[in-house]
Amino acid sequence: MASWSKDFERLFERMFEEALPVSWRTARPSRDSPIRDCGAHYEIALVAQGARPEDLNVEAQDAEVVVRYREEQTLARFRFPGPIDPEAVRARWSDGVLLITALKRQSRRVPVEKIR
Repeated sequence: MASWSKDFERLFERMFEEALPVSWRTARPSRDSPIRDCGAHYEIALVAQGARPEDLNVEAQDAEVVVRYREEQTLARFRFPGPIDPEAVRARWSDGVLLITALKRQSRRVPVEKIR
């Protein structure tokens, strides 16, 4: 019974959201796993149907990615569990879904020098 009610809730939210003008929508990542850990990188799938890729702005800094609609409206803010490489964040658009991939920043082994 619980599975049926979750499916119904998701369907209702999707229908309601698609009826709203895009500027009123609250685009969200999937409830099941907003941030997927894929080993060397993280992935986020953000549903933003009705928006156009040229209206979206993705900014990356430290361990955070912010997605804005037309520069002024923040659609989503994601904080990763570990540091990412802001220069290696990529955003791809397909059929109303923004797929963001962020490479994890690799730690570096620091050699210990012996002082004489």
